[in-house]
This record gives sequence, structure tokens and C-alpha cells, in this order.
Amino acid sequence: MTWAHKLRSFSSFVILIGCCSAQELVRVSREDGALTWLRVYSRNSDPCPPLALISPGAGESENGYRYLAEGLQADGWRAVVMGHEESGADALRLDIRDAHGIKRGLRELVADPKAYATRMKDIAAAFEVGTTDMQGPVRGATGPLHGSSNGDDRGGGE
Repeated sequence: MTWAHKLRSFSSFVILIGCCSAQELVRVSREDGALTWLRVYSRNSDPCPPLALISPGAGESENGYRYLAEGLQADGWRAVVMGHEESGADALRLDIRDAHGIKRGLRELVADPKAYATRMKDIAAAFEVGTTDMQGPVRGATGPLHGSSNGDDRGGGE
């Protein structure tokens, strides 16, 4: 194999990787002044791509759901995966320890009204980042909000 051929193969690989994993880790301020981590997967060619906000489950972080965010990105979406520090791994570990078990600890974290409120603030910050440079109208979407504070298994906050 010639060097030119190797270089072409390598260049194609680099372009593929750059296309599929272009993402940025940012730390932004929420409305309460606390900072939250967001991992933003963008497609720069579209001035107003559809937006997907990905909120990880209890004990997870902005580093999860990469496969989903990259898949959405490859399909032309802007995906924002948020970190929920107050519901992340450290918070879950503490609740499991304090509740003397994983089931009770997870239940306490998911049902904690303060953790729920901060998750909503993280979502608002992610929406702000996700729509900052969009041109045109922003349309809403809905989905389940697991662990909602109203006790309804179908989702939806108060």
C-alpha cells in the first residue's frame, strides 16, 4: 500500500470520526446560579436543527447516552445530554447508604422534591443552550418525566 493510499484511508477515517462524534462539554449556569454540565452534539450545517434534550436517569451523568446523541446527531439533530449533579452517582450512593439498600435509596432520590426541582432547572439550562443560536421558531415536544414529584407514574411535574 502506498503512502498516498494510506493517507487517503486515514483522512477518510478522521473525517468519519469528526462527523460522528463532534460534541462539546460545557458547564453552564442554571437559574439558581448553580453550574451544570452539558454535553452538546451539534450539526453546524443546519441553522435550525431539531433539538433533543436527553435527561439521564438517577445515578447517571452527561457522559451517558452517547450512542443515542450520536445517532440523533448523524440524523441531523442537535442533542444535549445533561448532567444532573444532585441526582448523579454521588447523590445516589449517599441515598443508597442512608436508606440501607439500593431500592430504597433509588426511590428516595427519584422522589426527592429538591432533586426533582434541580433536574427541571438543568433541563431549562439545556434548552437555553440548545436553542441559543437557532434561527426560526422553536417548537415544543413532550415526553415522560420519570420520577415526577406529583406521584403520577405517567410523568409530568406539578
